[in-house]
Amino acid sequence: GEGSLDDTDSLAAAVRAGRAAELPRLLDAALDRAAGGQAAAETLAARHLLSSLRACATWRCFAEALAAYDHCQHRLGPGSPAIWSLLLYSAVEAKEFQRCEVFFDRLCALAAPSSHDFLNMVRLHAHMHDLPGLRRTVAYVTGRGVEIDVLSRNRALAACCGAEALELAEAVLACGQELCSGGNDVVAYNTVMKGYAHVGRPARCFEIYEEMRAAGIPPSEMTYGILLNTCNSAGELQRAREVFQDLCSSGVPLNVVHYTTFMKGLVSAGHVDDAAAALADMEAAEGVNPDLVAYSLVVKARADSGDVPEALRVLEQMRRHGVVPDAVVLNIVLGGCYVRRMEPAQVFSVLDQLIYHGLRVSTVTLSILIKALVRSEAFKECLQMLEAAPRKLGVAVPEARLFAQLAQAAARSGRRPFALAVYASMVKVGAASRRPGGTRGSCVVGEACSARLQQICAAAGQAEPARRLHRAVVEAQSRPRGVAAAR
Repeated sequence: GEGSLDDTDSLAAAVRAGRAAELPRLLDAALDRAAGGQAAAETLAARHLLSSLRACATWRCFAEALAAYDHCQHRLGPGSPAIWSLLLYSAVEAKEFQRCEVFFDRLCALAAPSSHDFLNMVRLHAHMHDLPGLRRTVAYVTGRGVEIDVLSRNRALAACCGAEALELAEAVLACGQELCSGGNDVVAYNTVMKGYAHVGRPARCFEIYEEMRAAGIPPSEMTYGILLNTCNSAGELQRAREVFQDLCSSGVPLNVVHYTTFMKGLVSAGHVDDAAAALADMEAAEGVNPDLVAYSLVVKARADSGDVPEALRVLEQMRRHGVVPDAVVLNIVLGGCYVRRMEPAQVFSVLDQLIYHGLRVSTVTLSILIKALVRSEAFKECLQMLEAAPRKLGVAVPEARLFAQLAQAAARSGRRPFALAVYASMVKVGAASRRPGGTRGSCVVGEACSARLQQICAAAGQAEPARRLHRAVVEAQSRPRGVAAAR
């Protein structure tokens, strides 16, 4: 296919085709076909290499780009600014940082660096945490009268913060007016604030915020989000309240993230009623619609404290506002039933209400039910629930680990004979699932789980009957499905 294209196009096509590793050979072939003197050969080498480097940058073949240059650099001559700029970018992306200074110097010998070149040098300095090097680069760029575009300046700040080179980020921020004619913007300050928040330095984060206000730059929605997250991470609830109040009076539109972040801080500090009040304010606010995350925060907080009636009330509240609870939220409410002791009838009433709200009973649901019923010492009702689950709750076959969970709980509570009853029930349900026309689903009992139940029962003084049950399980597993045991 190379004969249908000129050599420059064929090199780019090879990269697109996934053959970037072949560039040294392809470059040799293209250059060997060329005629003319040394100057013409160097010009052609530069053209072919530039095409190759551009294709490699597009397809992110940075190591291959450097390998192509290394192979043909002796044919290149002075090259061009575009070549050295692409090589600088490739070296940074390939993390061959030791090569960056050479490429930058070769570039600057031919032309002033661009905003992208400045960004790549900042990435180098940030990786090395090289503040003197950054200052040299800034001085050189500003000395040549290069104006850095705002996007590249902000990306440079993000690179410093991402490398946790915050001293370098502040150095770039301090040169805002020198680098960009418009100076620093709110994105620049937000970037540095977020960097300090990430490394757990809330005090400096707020100092940068005050510097931004002193510079006459109004905060944005993102600014307040960063400040609220910072307060939450530092456990500074009072400051979070002050930030939220400032936000409410600032004229900046509040969004769901602001409310939710503030509510997270309230819940973490145990102020659940205040979080519920913030949720009500969000429902009443114009243009702000609480989402599943916002409602889930309050639901979980209520359930975690054992206040199941309030958790159910929030479910009703979210349904009225058109938000459909998912299985996670519904199971969280059910989990509240074992925080405080509840009568079995109350537990099953909560389950019915959750099913009404859309809960599809799963193994997770059954496991939570077991915990709740065991909390109220309703072992008999718990076993009956497992046995009836396929018929009443729509569960195909309760998993063996649920029976093991109940048996373990019974043994720990001193109800040792009951552990054997659970084991026998598990074997019975498993046998029913294997009979023709039985409950749909895979056999509930496996040898490993049966062995676990045998150990639990043996520890409870029921070794011999447990051994017989385990033997029956092993024999059943060796028969094809649908073949009944001999009587």
